Amino acid sequence: MIIQEFPYELITPCFCGGVRPYHNAFIRGPSIRGILRWWFRALGGFMSLNPMPLPEQERFVFGGKNLNKPINGSLITRILPETESEAKCFGKWGVPSSAQDHSFAMPAYFSFPIEKGRACIFPPYRFTLQLCWRGQQRFIEDIVSLATVFGCLGSIGLRAKRGFGAIKPLSNNFNLPQALTRFLKANNLIIKSIPSSSLKDAVNNLAHWLKQWREWLFKKPGFKTTVPVNKYIKSDHDIGLKIAGGASECVVFKPALGLPIIQNFSTGKSIKYEIKLGNFISDRFASPVILRPYQEMNGQWFGLVIFIESHKWPDNAFVLANKQVQKISLELYEAMKSSLPDHKFLCRQ
Repeated sequence: MIIQEFPYELITPCFCGGVRPYHNAFIRGPSIRGILRWWFRALGGFMSLNPMPLPEQERFVFGGKNLNKPINGSLITRILPETESEAKCFGKWGVPSSAQDHSFAMPAYFSFPIEKGRACIFPPYRFTLQLCWRGQQRFIEDIVSLATVFGCLGSIGLRAKRGFGAIKPLSNNFNLPQALTRFLKANNLIIKSIPSSSLKDAVNNLAHWLKQWREWLFKKPGFKTTVPVNKYIKSDHDIGLKIAGGASECVVFKPALGLPIIQNFSTGKSIKYEIKLGNFISDRFASPVILRPYQEMNGQWFGLVIFIESHKWPDNAFVLANKQVQKISLELYEAMKSSLPDHKFLCRQ
């Protein structure tokens, strides 16, 4: 067995409670294992295992079932130490900045309404991820690359796609550009960035950026909108009224950014959106957009916006609005991608 240890530091509050989420919070090895598995799938598996199909790669690394027979994986995850944190309320980190800030402080905009009374781990909090590899030595660099992706782009707990539970590596040996070359479909990640002056500024910039794509009349002095985003949001509002009146074959935009979405109108009518993929229907669709603060090795902070192309709205899926089939456009999703520059990662030597 080959054992590798990777030190990380939590840089934003982490909602990682177990069965008593309002009383304690702690980071567990099985949770990290699930996150590593998620990134492994998103990146298409290891280049070294090609042409082995992704499901077989996943069973080889993480374990699973084949013809209803359990298969032990080759990777074991442990957290050193695995300790509970003091139960703290999130409000200390996300209080409104002023009485005039009726739309919440930016961190609270990301977390609302789950932050009320939940225990979370506050930064700075350090932990070590221990990866025990029971496979061949030639795959160890792949495992290190997976830990690198987790340390640079990963987050833990609830609202991990909205800046919470973000971590950073404590070692200069992490080289993300090099690590990504070991995955079969690294081009599934499109990473954009917003230069920022600090961690707080990175979180605020990400929240302001997201708000401009979600609100019809959003304005912030000094924060330029590169596309007329209100045309998408206003269109969805107006189309929603038509759908509520019985219209069909309408084009909507926001469901491509994630579900659930429920539209409520002053008329008393409401619309519930769902995804239909073959015979599968669900009111949940995980957002393909990840927001998280990131600090480069030179100390510069950025707000990263990560688009997971393999998780975007499927071409063969439909959107249902109150059980009626409607058309969906990825134009809003594509406009969000084109609004920011690509991030250029510095290599850690």
